[in-house]
Amino acid sequence: MGIGKWFKRKQDTAAFPEQGYAELRERVYREFFGKSQGVSTEMWPFLPRIDVFIYPPTRVGRTWYTLASSGMSDKPMTLVEGVDRSSARREIVLYCETPDEEYINMVREFAHFPHQKSTWLGPGQIVPNGDPPAPLFENSQLCAVLLMESVVNPDRQLATKVVLDGDPVDFLWIVPITQAEVDYKLKNGFDAMMDLFDKVKHSIVLDPGRVSYL
Repeated sequence: MGIGKWFKRKQDTAAFPEQGYAELRERVYREFFGKSQGVSTEMWPFLPRIDVFIYPPTRVGRTWYTLASSGMSDKPMTLVEGVDRSSARREIVLYCETPDEEYINMVREFAHFPHQKSTWLGPGQIVPNGDPPAPLFENSQLCAVLLMESVVNPDRQLATKVVLDGDPVDFLWIVPITQAEVDYKLKNGFDAMMDLFDKVKHSIVLDPGRVSYL
């Protein structure tokens, strides 16, 4: 998975308050997902530090693993003009069959991305894996990520539980897609993409080997 090489890292040394942010997130995550199987702790001295919590499918109705970043929302993203302040703080979530290291790394890279690039990420945005886009996974057609609000409860209620310095924190769900799907979304819009997902019954659980819907 080559996305980590494309996200060229630079250390952000800007100071910012933490004020128990990590403890609050962990408490709410446990309420939502149950007890974690473990946490992938970032050892490099980047700010914000991004840890990735691993939650097994122990809750009723949750038959998949949940990977959730913790640290992205410690620092507000750099919003562009016209974007509401409520979009300033996010965390990344991914649903998968197994908590593979490449999936954990992808969650961490996306959580770092807006701070490294002095930008922001929000629902409906597409991030390609390089230029030209390369496969996200070995022998995969998936070469970009569509960012979405989570469609899973209680995950979609995170903002009602975690508010940092007045800013609500929502999850951004990373959904790998193919180049044909990228082109379709850019041509027809986000609503059309959601209609396509509904038509094909797109699974919330990552399938790195799935074929294109188009």
